[in-house]
Amino acid sequence: RLSKTSGVQRALSNEHLKSEGLLSLEERWQQLASSRRIA
Repeated sequence: RLSKTSGVQRALSNEHLKSEGLLSLEERWQQLASSRRIA
């Protein structure tokens, strides 16, 4: 049952994609946003 929830499916797919070496747009956006605040 738990694996049928969208949150678990999304987390698993995100982890899988990250393990494949794909870029996380959300993480990249956060990095860019934090570097803008510092500058």
